[in-house]
Amino acid sequence: MSSSRPVFRSRWLPYLLVAPQLVITVIFFIWPAGEALWYSLQSVD
Repeated sequence: MSSSRPVFRSRWLPYLLVAPQLVITVIFFIWPAGEALWYSLQSVD
């Protein structure tokens, strides 16, 4: 069995294809989780 790996001719193409997924992950998961953590650490006077 030979394993065929995808070969991209340009160096930036793989990053360009992954970028939208990373942006959506940051906007909808990382940012709200960080904001919730930040607000949970704030003290109420």
